[in-house]
Amino acid sequence: MLLKHQITRLVMLLIYPILRPLFLPFAKNYLTVFLFHEVTDNPSAFQLANSNYTTPKNFQRNISWIAKNYKVVSINEIENLPTKREKPLAIITFDDAWKGQVEAVKHIQKKYNLPFTHFLNIGTIKSRVDIAALRSYKRIEVPVFKEDIEFRTKEDSLFLDFLQWQGEIMTMDEVDEIDKLKLSTLANHSLHHYPATDLTDKGFSENVYFNENALKKFKSYENYFAFPFGRPKIDFEESHIHLLKLRNYKYIFSADGKLNSLPIKDQAVLSRVNFSPSDSLKSDFWWATYKNKLLHNHLLVLNLQHFYIELWVQKILQDFYL
Repeated sequence: MLLKHQITRLVMLLIYPILRPLFLPFAKNYLTVFLFHEVTDNPSAFQLANSNYTTPKNFQRNISWIAKNYKVVSINEIENLPTKREKPLAIITFDDAWKGQVEAVKHIQKKYNLPFTHFLNIGTIKSRVDIAALRSYKRIEVPVFKEDIEFRTKEDSLFLDFLQWQGEIMTMDEVDEIDKLKLSTLANHSLHHYPATDLTDKGFSENVYFNENALKKFKSYENYFAFPFGRPKIDFEESHIHLLKLRNYKYIFSADGKLNSLPIKDQAVLSRVNFSPSDSLKSDFWWATYKNKLLHNHLLVLNLQHFYIELWVQKILQDFYL
């Protein structure tokens, strides 16, 4: 797998300068929603194992690349996106409640003046425990809605060891700081970090409802929802989408690495793209964004100034993988 990844990076590095300008007319037909998790130079053991972090240096490169190549819009503009686009459109989002995200979103505001959306689990913040991390920690099985009550109320060596292994969670005061940033939007990521498919319909509805109520006190809160883990048919089903629509959620988000076709009308769930910790080059960012689209088309036809150029991208990549 490592060799395959290195070959892919080399191929993308070589062909990125050629593909990027050719791909621009195609990219304008899609909305890209970018997803970030923790931003830290010192990832925890849990974050390392799950690759749900990036370094501040790579994050800076990510945002710089996005700012240069996209028109970044607010999540609140989805219903009124511009029809004439000089650049592809993008939205920046964060999931969960990791400590390093606080400085990251401040950086976006201060240096780039870009809007962003933060999908939060208030239950995670108040308990200081991410359920996904707890379930992984020494393979502890956590009964749904009986989250480690004794475990996390005792400041014993086991709990302190777990916190170090998990990584640091932001505080409610830091949520206040994020809420006060002028281009921020807070949104719902379920009360605790359970996949919807691990819960009964009642349990899922309660997670949504209690988190929504906790978030409504913040002025930047809007009724958007991102599924924890975000894999369709694995972490959520159509029934969960239906329950969210009954609660009048404007848009719902997954994390399946796809682009969203424009115009956005009746799409039930919007996809998001995630960068890996090793993505540090412009070609890495481009490949992470468009690989799903490229690898699911035998050829890509781009309309460039009234003539077509056929790019046999998948064939090239498959040759390297064999």
